[in-house]
Order: sequence, then C-alpha cells, then structure tokens
Amino acid sequence: MMDWKLAVVAGLGVAIAGLAAGQDGSAVEEAEDAVPQTYPWDLELSLGLNGSRGSTDSDNLRAGFKASQETNRNIFNLSLTYKYANEDSSDTENRFTALARNDWKLGDDSPWSVFVEGSHEYNKFQNFENRVSGAAGLGYKIIDDENATLQARVGAGYTYSFGNVNDGYANGLVGLDFETKVTENQSLVTSVTYYPNFDEMDEYRLVSSAAYQIELNDDGNLSLRLGVENRRDTLADPESDTDYFVLLVYGF
Repeated sequence: MMDWKLAVVAGLGVAIAGLAAGQDGSAVEEAEDAVPQTYPWDLELSLGLNGSRGSTDSDNLRAGFKASQETNRNIFNLSLTYKYANEDSSDTENRFTALARNDWKLGDDSPWSVFVEGSHEYNKFQNFENRVSGAAGLGYKIIDDENATLQARVGAGYTYSFGNVNDGYANGLVGLDFETKVTENQSLVTSVTYYPNFDEMDEYRLVSSAAYQIELNDDGNLSLRLGVENRRDTLADPESDTDYFVLLVYGF
C-alpha cells in the first residue's frame, strides 16, 4: 500500500501536470498564426576571492553562474554556486549547489503559475555529502510591478541523500522571493524557502538569503553584490551555516 505522503506528492504532480498541459494547449492554439518570437537569455558570472598570509594562511573562493529566460508562456531560472575554503593547506569547505526551476504562466494577466524545480548539493564536509531533491507546486505573485516583485510558492516533493548517508523522504515546500529596485542602479533581492519533512514534522530545511546589488558602470553589466545566506537543516551536522559574501558580477 502506497504511503500517504508519497500519494500526496504524486497526486499533486499529476494535477499540476494536467493544469499546465491545458494551459500550454490553449497557448499553442493561440500562437499558431502568430509571428515567431525570440526571447533573450539573461546570463551572469560572479566571483569573490579573498586570502590572508601570516600566522595562518587562508584562501576563500565563491563563484557562481546564473541563467534566466522569460517567454510568453514560462520563466526559467538556473543557479550554480561553488564555494571553497582552505586554511593552512587543509580544506575547510568544498560545496557546490545547483537549482533549476521552471514556472509556467497561467494566463497573461493571471498572478498564478505552476512550477517544477530540481536541485543538487554536494558538500564534502556534511554528513550527507550529496543531496538531490525535486518539487512541484503553485506560485502566486503578490506584487508585480516595474519596481518590485513578491512571489509566493507552495508545493511538495522528495529529497534523497547519498554518499555518507543514504536516505530519502517526502517534503513540503513553502517559499517567498522578493526583489525591489532601491534606486535606479541599486536593488535588493531576498528569498526564504522552508522544506518540512513529511515523515518527521519537527525536522526541516530552511534556506534564506539577502543580497544588495550596486551597478558599477553605465551599461549595468558590471555590479558589486553584498549578501548573506543562511542554511538550517535539522538533519545536518552542523545544523546551521551562515555565509557572508562580496562578489563582482558580470552580466551578459
């Protein structure tokens, strides 16, 4: 007999897939006679480096890549981040994360959307070492104007860890993404996502971040990003990690 938590996840996925398929079908019919459109990609590379030499020798690296594309039907986002730290010739951090998400719009003027996302995390110094997860759900734009956006997400999925620990569980997803222009060349981006464990409701993951970005040139393709990221995981060791970073960002 199928576990009820897996049944909830599977049922939600089927319902969302059907809803998205219905929307795509109508969109295809409306677009049959339309002139083909091209949609540009927004790409960016980010890099932060620091080191010290003295009583202790240390080196730190944080690098990232982001890609996004918005069409009349969907919004796709990909984010890759790598962090490495070394002190006195010994690695103290080696972590890679990847997150891909696709949002299907449910109408031109509708604030609702359907999303599917997948992620992978490699962490040499965590008890799980590797962790993959996937989720699907509904999104709703609470604010959507030229100066600010606030997106809420609710869904469910499954997380599986392998390497040092082999274990999987069904989980929920509740998230908020906020972005606003503070001035003409400065912006603030914040995000928080909560992943409760359906098997043990007192266990969860909570990922939150905030970043302030300042454009450094008139073209707007070179920026300075200052940020903080916190990851709390009741199944990890340690349970909470916080990163502070300063990055040079190049967009193209």
